Amino acid sequence: MIRTKIRDALGQNPRLDGMFRRHVWSRIHFPEAELKLLEALPSGSIDTAIDVGAAMGSYAWVLGRKARSVISYEPGVVHGNYMTIAAAGTNVTVVRAAVGEKRGELDMFTQSDDVEGHHTATLSADNPVAHVPGVQVRKVPVVALDEDVPPRLREGAHVDVLKVDVEGFENAVLAGAAGIIARYHPIVIAEIEARHNPDYGVGFAQLRAAGYHVRYWRDGRYHVLDEDRIEPLQRLEDLAVRLEGRHGDYINNFVFQHPVSRIKLA
Repeated sequence: MIRTKIRDALGQNPRLDGMFRRHVWSRIHFPEAELKLLEALPSGSIDTAIDVGAAMGSYAWVLGRKARSVISYEPGVVHGNYMTIAAAGTNVTVVRAAVGEKRGELDMFTQSDDVEGHHTATLSADNPVAHVPGVQVRKVPVVALDEDVPPRLREGAHVDVLKVDVEGFENAVLAGAAGIIARYHPIVIAEIEARHNPDYGVGFAQLRAAGYHVRYWRDGRYHVLDEDRIEPLQRLEDLAVRLEGRHGDYINNFVFQHPVSRIKLA
């Protein structure tokens, strides 16, 4: 009862809620192994981090403690409004736009107005969300990282981390960041699911061609992914466990690390 009242009170005040998530919750709650490993890095070890698909800042707040600056992209109205307020006065810059291969405007599909609906919003027409009856469709601005990031970097800055969580639109994000990837070789942390992006192999091939190795976390350690298919790591029975909110064997986070990446998680 008390927990519910606190949650409701925080939900009415994005600034207060943001402070709670930034200073408290993000230090004790690590739903993904990558968040915990990033939290273990020394403060200031990351120069610049790019957070694509910021949502409510799960990665932004952890990265903000470890990086000199964070550039977060969020096109959703609810999450965008929240992050704009919550990140005020921090080293997190919020860009109210989606990220793709080139600058323009695209449809964003949102299946509902609840929390789950906003967290699963996507620009990918291949994502089943785009075909849910009654799906909400809204035009959003799109930028490419190769064009949008350089003017935001201070002189001498280095991009060390690129986190991508875009519900199936990963290929376009990576294609529009080819220059940044080639120049800085940031570690790439990406949520990728075959059910959302049947052509996921395109993004994997791009990064492997650039010299990256792929790893995934299971049983307390990273494993190297040498094969070209991720479906064996994303079985339907394991997905059912994940959708129930329990940890299981369903793997949807992948870490792409280059031999010269300045930040290494594996």
